[in-house]
Amino acid sequence: MALAKTEAIVLKSIRLRETSKIATLYTSDYGLVSVVAKGSRLPKGKFGAGLEPFMHISIVFYMKEGRDLQFLSELDVIEPFLPLHRDLVRFAYGSAVVEFISCVVHGEEKNPALYGLLLETLKSVSKAEHELLSALLWIFELKACDILGYRPEFSSCVACKSEERNLASFAPLLGGTVCERCLSREPSAIDVRPEVVACMRKLQKASVRRIEPLKEASSLGREITTLLDSFLAHHIERYRGLNSARMIQTITRAVQASSR
Repeated sequence: MALAKTEAIVLKSIRLRETSKIATLYTSDYGLVSVVAKGSRLPKGKFGAGLEPFMHISIVFYMKEGRDLQFLSELDVIEPFLPLHRDLVRFAYGSAVVEFISCVVHGEEKNPALYGLLLETLKSVSKAEHELLSALLWIFELKACDILGYRPEFSSCVACKSEERNLASFAPLLGGTVCERCLSREPSAIDVRPEVVACMRKLQKASVRRIEPLKEASSLGREITTLLDSFLAHHIERYRGLNSARMIQTITRAVQASSR
């Protein structure tokens, strides 16, 4: 059994008996890793609050190949992302980001691009204006799909490759827009308005580091979410929608009601 050192983001943690925790981490060097943190629930446990969700940490753990649970030895907090813990809206969107990673990542295979995207997205969630967080989550999901090889097509017909014809529908199974001429061959396609397709192209080109206001995104939010959920459910085996999405809706409604 060897000692391994890496950076990680805490996706979630659960209690283990009276004194310990099991934490699911997305690491920069070993992909998805679950660790047992003995004594982490004790008042003076050496890991402190370092295993709370969103924490960017440096860890040393005992690694044994083929074992589902590794054992945590050392932990240092690099960035706690405190705004995500102090602001319910940010907490909800941060939860959606880490839940998405839990859905799409399998096993101990590193992916530096996806790890970097996760880290940069959490940085942006911690400081972006509230009204930009929906667009930020969509951009994150689209970038993650791109990195994982599932990039949806919004610039041409996925059946005939034409860029000229009216792209009036989206075929989740084929992974992109379908023109009117090819629609009859794809009965499962869903109708999509041209402004939604145009907005999806903008979101694909946007960066999680620097979010620009997309005025049309707020009015098209429900259609964008439906389209993305349908695409993800067809291409990512474990994706059944995000539980955090319901938390976002509940908290957003509560915040809006309190501001009236």
